Amino acid sequence: MRGRGAPRGGYRGGRQTGVAMLRNTILSKEQTNSTRRLQKDYQELKNAMVPLVGVSAAPTDDDFFTWHANIRGPETTAFYGGVFHLEIKFPKDYPM
Repeated sequence: MRGRGAPRGGYRGGRQTGVAMLRNTILSKEQTNSTRRLQKDYQELKNAMVPLVGVSAAPTDDDFFTWHANIRGPETTAFYGGVFHLEIKFPKDYPM
């Protein structure tokens, strides 16, 4: 029969995976301008024709308004060879 069977979309053994839970949380609530803007910014980072060398950023699994970023130290500085980890917390009214 159609319409019956195991639930789809991120369920495993009755529990949602982290990414599926994040996606459902974002999509189940009204999508705010802030959420849409962050999604757009994230897609631009992922799909950039010329990637940012030494820089990466992505939202955490449990909160789209909290991102983890890495920046590599530039070659001509005392920071060369270092990788600096950042936690970026965007306000709920981002980008205002």
